[in-house]
Amino acid sequence: KNEIVDWNLEIAGDGEEYDNLSNLIRKLKLEKRVILLGEISNIDSIYKKASIFSLASVFEGMPMVILEALEYGLPVVGFKNDGTDFLIESNYNGLKSEIYDFEHFKSNLLLLAKNEKRRNMIAKNAKDSAKKFHKSELIKRWDDILFC
Repeated sequence: KNEIVDWNLEIAGDGEEYDNLSNLIRKLKLEKRVILLGEISNIDSIYKKASIFSLASVFEGMPMVILEALEYGLPVVGFKNDGTDFLIESNYNGLKSEIYDFEHFKSNLLLLAKNEKRRNMIAKNAKDSAKKFHKSELIKRWDDILFC
């Protein structure tokens, strides 16, 4: 909070840890900087105002939220797991940390928050990398596989 004073963290979603997280935010006196949005029906508006997308899951299969974030041109910060390893190329469309390496995760967030030029470059690459998952591209790939 002291290193990037003009940034806030918004957390979308609802789950079993919501109350624990809410209590922690109050305990750390971060109510003005960390906002729990709860379940969002129109996530489009959240993606459009975001600058970075972070996913702190240590296990992901094929995380649709990462694909959505890429489509909106958001650089992704996450932990290395099956999902992020498949979708995120470090220093191209996002940044990855070893699982539970919270200091590195934090440094990746700070790097993108403090370096607008690098953030914008990774954001552009994120948008470009999402194109290979567009329906027309996937159909071409299936055609190549099925009719080669």
